Amino acid sequence: MLFSMELTGMLLILFAVAAGVATFIENDFGTVTAKAKVYNAKWFEFLLLLLAINMVGSIFKNKMYLKHKWTILLFHVSFLIIFVGAAVTRYIGYEGMMSIREGKASNEIRSDETYIRVWASGNGNESYQEDKVQATPIDVQGHNTSLSLNNRKIEVKVLEYFMNAGETMVEAEGGMPVIWLVFSGDGSGRQNVYLREGEIKKFGGYEFGFNIRPTGLGIYFTNENDELLMVSSDSVSYMNMAANITTMLAPDSSHQLLPMSLYNIGNNSFVLKQYFRSAKTKLVSTEGQEGMSNMDAFVAKVTVGDVSKEVNVYGGKGFLSTNSEVDFGDVTVTLNYGSKPIKLPFAIRLDDFQLERYPGSNSPSSYASEVTVIDESKDLVMPYRIFMNNVLNYGGYRFSILV
Repeated sequence: MLFSMELTGMLLILFAVAAGVATFIENDFGTVTAKAKVYNAKWFEFLLLLLAINMVGSIFKNKMYLKHKWTILLFHVSFLIIFVGAAVTRYIGYEGMMSIREGKASNEIRSDETYIRVWASGNGNESYQEDKVQATPIDVQGHNTSLSLNNRKIEVKVLEYFMNAGETMVEAEGGMPVIWLVFSGDGSGRQNVYLREGEIKKFGGYEFGFNIRPTGLGIYFTNENDELLMVSSDSVSYMNMAANITTMLAPDSSHQLLPMSLYNIGNNSFVLKQYFRSAKTKLVSTEGQEGMSNMDAFVAKVTVGDVSKEVNVYGGKGFLSTNSEVDFGDVTVTLNYGSKPIKLPFAIRLDDFQLERYPGSNSPSSYASEVTVIDESKDLVMPYRIFMNNVLNYGGYRFSILV
């Protein structure tokens, strides 16, 4: 039964259905989700393995090695070669992205796979753990990892995952006072600015400080008797948008910061959106909103002994993200999420990139890169032209162009 034609037909039908479902998943949820749920799934690997075993058995069961059956043998062997090539790529090879600007060289790629990496350090010792994950909420949310340092167990658990993550503020116990201002001016468009207590931020040539005085031109905000006050080093006009009344405020004098009022200083304007008496940062998904970040993020719960703390970790596929740290006094835990940098034994310099488009369209009609392979270990400097369907093969690596 394992080598029967009936099983071959069933497996081929299942393979076709799986590929079709994966196509719909990729269209609706992206390539990464299609890989996670179908192409990289264990059941799909088992399906291909079973199909390969079935074909090998069929070759001997039906004596396809006989001369008059060589055409059928060639058909089966072709499938087996495809399976073997796919297995080599899947389990031995890896993919990545190398970004190079014209005139620059690089010997580093960013892995196509994403990793959650955790470092723990304290008392002169360090521990490290990395886990490969698919960059989807299904695979990352709920992920657990642990490591030990100085005989202490450190646990990291992903609580929530956000696609195209952004930050907002919410009232919460144990937080800190925060002023939410909406700025515009100098051609920069509208910007949401969260000004935390003890923080100074610059906008349009002015400094804005909350319970800390700016060193130069700017506005000093303070909270007294549960009211927000402001002192400006320059003249400020404000318009009550409800009454449509404009008032000029003198510099170096204290005034109450009012909601629903448009303040103007220099070429800048700002509005008090909200005042949080006790605020904490909360991640939100901004997927589909124009101009927002395409970096994902998750909330991780880090536990050292009996103490637990939460931290926001940004990253995702294609990002070499910055580290997020959690301090427990004698132990510092650092988290990183995204692609991993991989050093190559040689470098590639991009000498010239050429792109042509179809008339009246943004679609590329042809593209090419003039590159130079620089391998100092072999004293090699080799020019090469990469273009459509013509890849660079060197040192076991294959390079193509992504437009």
